[in-house]
Amino acid sequence: MQKQDICPKILEKLYITKKMSFKEVANYLQKEGISIQWWTISRRLKELGLTRSVSQALLVKKSNRLSIKLLEKELEALDGFLLGDGHIDQTSGRASRLSCTVQHGEFGRYLLSHFTRYDPKWRQRNIHSIRYQKALSQWSGETKSDKCFLDQRKRWYPRGIKRVPKDVRLTPLSLLLWYLGDGSYAFQKGYIFLHTQGFETEDVRFLCLKLEKLGVNCHRDKKNKIYIGTHNVQPFLKLLSPNPVSCYSYKFQRVDG
Repeated sequence: MQKQDICPKILEKLYITKKMSFKEVANYLQKEGISIQWWTISRRLKELGLTRSVSQALLVKKSNRLSIKLLEKELEALDGFLLGDGHIDQTSGRASRLSCTVQHGEFGRYLLSHFTRYDPKWRQRNIHSIRYQKALSQWSGETKSDKCFLDQRKRWYPRGIKRVPKDVRLTPLSLLLWYLGDGSYAFQKGYIFLHTQGFETEDVRFLCLKLEKLGVNCHRDKKNKIYIGTHNVQPFLKLLSPNPVSCYSYKFQRVDG
């Protein structure tokens, strides 16, 4: 069958009404016994004046794109990412993306290296720090948008406010990302703080209980931070070692071999 013999109404129904792509239309017709290639479909549609607007085409492209399901290791990394420096930005009603802004590019790249399947991108910018009264570099990174991150946003941001989910994964990997992002080690005094001031008191108490189940004795202080005392620092750091980034090597001082 020649391209001119294909009924325009069929093409209109498949391409405009059902919003199929050129390849999907070609595959459909091939199953019906019509041997035709997608580029021939494209030319025939243009000849017939059957086109979609840019906004329609983008909507079809987004709706047809398959979501990449998060693996268990990626979920562990995501939970540590969100306990620390990470965010989930909603980019549309169908998808979200992971993002973060950090001081050290090495750390930022390590954070997003756990999500290479989502094509993370990085950029550097200079800002003027009011606190330090000088120019500082910042690194910003983000993954591509995906439905799986929208599902995780609903899990972490009920009613638009960040809350620690009850099924949060506390593993050596998630703890490492959390500590690197939002932990401080006063090694001369021998204690560690996890800066959880941004979370609800209830969430911080819950995290303390989860840590204690892992053998890390800790408590919530008056400023809503998690305090890990001198006698528990070494077991905590050994749980996370080895340190993967040189920019935060000071956070692992005095870890016995």
